Amino acid sequence: MVRLIDYARVSTNGQTLDAQVRTLEAAGAAVIFEETASGARTDRAARESYRRIADRRHLDRDPA
Repeated sequence: MVRLIDYARVSTNGQTLDAQVRTLEAAGAAVIFEETASGARTDRAARESYRRIADRRHLDRDPA
């Protein structure tokens, strides 16, 4: 069984992840790393966790 993982991000606290999470769940994502952080920031903890797990498990991932 393949477990899909993905990453959802919004830029400000005034935004929600709801629509992204619903879309990712509908696509079969079992694990979703969620984050509120500017796309200009390079120190996004959830994104880095997502990338480390995907790389370690040799999973296909969106290169976000």
